[in-house]
Amino acid sequence: MTGWIPDKRFFQPPWQDLILFTSIFLLVGGWMGYHSILFFQPQGIHFIRQTDSLAFVHHYLLNGMKFLQPGILSLESEGGKVASEFPVIYYLTALLYQVFGEHPFFLRFINMFLVACGLYGLHRVIRLILEDRMIAMILTFLFFSSTVLIYYSCNFLPDPAAFGLIMTAWWPGMLFIGSGRMRHLLISVTLFTLAGLIKVTTAFHPVAFLGAILFTRLHKGNIRTLWKEKRFWSTCLPVLTGLALIAAWNGFVIHYNSNHQDYYFLRQARPFWSITPGERLVVWDHISRYWYSKYYYQSTFHAFVIILLFSLVFFRHTSRLLNILSGLILAGGTAFFLLFYAQFRDHDYYFLVLIPVIMFIVIRGFEAIRNRFPKIFRNVLFKAALLVLTVLSLNYAKLNMVRRYTVTDDPYDRIGQQLAGIGDYADSLGITRSAVFIVLGDPTPNGSLYFLKRLGWALPDTSAASLNRLHSLSPMADYILITDTAFARIETVSSVTGPVKGTYRNTVISSIRR
Repeated sequence: MTGWIPDKRFFQPPWQDLILFTSIFLLVGGWMGYHSILFFQPQGIHFIRQTDSLAFVHHYLLNGMKFLQPGILSLESEGGKVASEFPVIYYLTALLYQVFGEHPFFLRFINMFLVACGLYGLHRVIRLILEDRMIAMILTFLFFSSTVLIYYSCNFLPDPAAFGLIMTAWWPGMLFIGSGRMRHLLISVTLFTLAGLIKVTTAFHPVAFLGAILFTRLHKGNIRTLWKEKRFWSTCLPVLTGLALIAAWNGFVIHYNSNHQDYYFLRQARPFWSITPGERLVVWDHISRYWYSKYYYQSTFHAFVIILLFSLVFFRHTSRLLNILSGLILAGGTAFFLLFYAQFRDHDYYFLVLIPVIMFIVIRGFEAIRNRFPKIFRNVLFKAALLVLTVLSLNYAKLNMVRRYTVTDDPYDRIGQQLAGIGDYADSLGITRSAVFIVLGDPTPNGSLYFLKRLGWALPDTSAASLNRLHSLSPMADYILITDTAFARIETVSSVTGPVKGTYRNTVISSIRR
């Protein structure tokens, strides 16, 4: 893109481009099995976090749809009230449940749709910078070929929604940098802000965007008079307002959770320097030996590294604005990685925050190739090689997707397989949705309660600590769900159970003895 001035065609509805992208996305999604996965109940890796997200939806349904009173099904906090990410998607899902019935399809579809929008925004950004439709399309799906991104794009966690909003925001953001049109600024800031409200860890993107705006203004004017310009403040204030809203929401979350005695969701960093040297090595071992192969196909990683090195050698052949922008995004991504380093041991979805960082670095490398070796960049063989790599990378992701959805020995996922459909069974027994349950034998906070579609407490096992809690919680519950009929013969358990209401797949539902 010469001088970062968008072609007028970018301001017009690109219907042909959109139809082509949508067709490819549907084909790739079908290849990955999205047409079946959309209708799956929560299962597989990070079953706990999946059911946590769905628990927010059911809390709204059970507690009068009060937007600013979010919560989950576990009553470990006061009334189950707890806040984490901005709950707009959960609230929308709850509204859809009220109209169309309770189908987890809706939350999966919303996340998938937002990721698709983000990928299309990415495609437009790449095309805007590199001025090549084919390479823009191929690169978009090469970036999408991460197993982690494909898995969570059609899932229940909030992270893919934030990713999609961020990448969608960069399209009007780039258009604003090139054209200065306020409508593009406002659209971009709105999307950046919504992404930051959903996942505060993405907030470095609007900061990088503001940095790019400042760079363009400083490049055009005098730094001493810049702050006096009305245009300057009309540009910066929307971004600063968005960042203030993100900060305000997180302040609300801290206050809300403190008031309701909730300590479940992580609300602070777990930085590199807060753990011991031995723990750091363990985290790095998980990243480099286990998760690494789930992030991207190894040859794709190798290609990214080669392109990065190329961009460093030929840095003079990249635009200053893209250098500034990718540098700021890299700084934000590095800060995130260091601040949440400990989380990378067990949480592969934290990598989703780093994917846009990789994207901008690689795009910068392709800009260097285009400017330094234009004939190679336009060569059909070069594009064919890139396409082959993309297909291989997607095929590798497909194999990983099959593995993820055929896991049968996950101790958390097991409770979902056992209790699928038990909520309807409880309805058939005449148990109201307002009934409070104790679940004995569920190691997840919300898993069994999600399938029951009722509030309560989950006790992981029959240890002395769990049995003591069972005894203390029983006066506050209406029913007990025992996940193994053998547990019912334990003296402490039998002392609090009343008449059996029903049995379901080796589980027992009993009333609480009064």
